[in-house]
Amino acid sequence: MKNIEIIVRALILKKNKVLLCKLKSERHYFLPGGHLKFGESIKKALLRELNEELGIKPKIGPLVGICEHIYRKNGKKHHEIDFIFKVKMKKLKLESKERKLKFNFVDLKKFKNVYFLPKKLKKALTFYFKNRKFFWESF
Repeated sequence: MKNIEIIVRALILKKNKVLLCKLKSERHYFLPGGHLKFGESIKKALLRELNEELGIKPKIGPLVGICEHIYRKNGKKHHEIDFIFKVKMKKLKLESKERKLKFNFVDLKKFKNVYFLPKKLKKALTFYFKNRKFFWESF
């Protein structure tokens, strides 16, 4: 059976920088967040994920975009729909609560040079950083 994965992601901006994370075992970066669990609201899922990853309880802002893509991993196809929310917090220490994750703030001007996945979301975020307008990327 093929599944559709629903992902909630946080767009955390601070002084012309964006917070990115990566698995220490991988090369690519992505936005903080994670999978929606059955019966969980999108907002609660994002709050849970950010608390698990960074130990924070931020303010969830508006939905800034949606990105849908299909990719292969270990020979299997995955269909993923990402909901990206602007997230605000007062203070943020870049101490991962999960040993497998690493977090970095990246200057928006240097974002285009970062190995970021999914590629469609990188394209959409680049548009958002320039225009601050809602985006929807699909295949």
